[in-house]
Amino acid sequence: MRQVTQQAAYHFVAFEPYKNGNTTVCVHYANGGVTRATMYLHGNLIASITNGAEASLNVTLAGYNTATTKERPNGICEVLRIKCRFTTKNFAPHFGATEIHARTVVHVRQDSSSIIFLRNME
Repeated sequence: MRQVTQQAAYHFVAFEPYKNGNTTVCVHYANGGVTRATMYLHGNLIASITNGAEASLNVTLAGYNTATTKERPNGICEVLRIKCRFTTKNFAPHFGATEIHARTVVHVRQDSSSIIFLRNME
């Protein structure tokens, strides 16, 4: 994992703002507390995480099936100890063993108990 990916992933899961080159982590507040963090790559939303009772993670390739785009959410999955990763097989993106569209949003419960393929982003 690249150093920028590792640093961004750790800041993301700790709900801490971060900026390095093309990667940005933003923290969103509501009711006086942190409720959500988002990660952007080249200005494209590639991940969001919420805290609290319904803690969850959404990750996507945002339409770009590139090595760097896959690496950022894979770094988050590694930090959170989620076993599934984005890969490419026969030029098609996959999350775990499931072929997906590059714009599919993958919803992962924080406890990794379920992985849901939500939709293609428009």
